[in-house]
Amino acid sequence: MGAVVKEISLPNSKYAIPTYYIVAPCECSSNLSRMDGVRFGHRCTDPTDLEDLYLRSRTEGFGEEVKRRIMIGTYALSAGYYDAYYLKAQKNQTPD
Repeated sequence: MGAVVKEISLPNSKYAIPTYYIVAPCECSSNLSRMDGVRFGHRCTDPTDLEDLYLRSRTEGFGEEVKRRIMIGTYALSAGYYDAYYLKAQKNQTPD
């Protein structure tokens, strides 16, 4: 069939899981930030004000694990930790 099996070296594969656990929550946090119940995402019924709409829509619309990942991603993207976590993880995704 023309296929050739060739041994390769993946020296950075040990960083795959730690990189995933930083990059995925950061992407989750960024992508889900607009899910506020106003234009996108679940909308709670009968909100009393805008703050109640945001709070209840996100509480009802996201499960515990999703909320946990959003918080981890938001933390890793915050001002003091962006370089220490996210930028370092991003560099692990591309070959040298």
